[in-house]
Amino acid sequence: MAIREKNLTASLRAKIEMASLGMALSSNGVVAYVDSGHAAAGTTQKGTGDPANPYSTVNAAIASRTRCGITTVSFMPGHAETISNATSMVLDKAGVTILGIGRGSDRPTVTFDNAAGNIPISGANTVLSNFYITTSGTVDVTKGITVSAVGVLL
Repeated sequence: MAIREKNLTASLRAKIEMASLGMALSSNGVVAYVDSGHAAAGTTQKGTGDPANPYSTVNAAIASRTRCGITTVSFMPGHAETISNATSMVLDKAGVTILGIGRGSDRPTVTFDNAAGNIPISGANTVLSNFYITTSGTVDVTKGITVSAVGVLL
């Protein structure tokens, strides 16, 4: 009997998605989940990062990286993140893989809604993979992603 994707746990889906992209979790890797559409999605203070109580934003997950030893942040299918300025999504921790789970229109979406919107990447060896990046309306973003670290993979 074939394994159906909808029957997989969020954790297993993330690991399968990573493997399909040629990535692997280290044996001591910690995965944090981000899902803005989850009924129990928390904020920086409330989310725990597990599939049952995911963070609402990547900043909340990245902020807890030092505390929890997070190596991978998995955005669940359908997650939406809005970038209005250079602090909406700050990727400043080294060695973090940020992975969008899903295919096609089910991929997580990052929407720039302001010309000043920017994703600064200053964490060395950061990986950002499998996102749909767009703008809201007729916004002309001047610097969508700024990389100042080594070993960054987009």
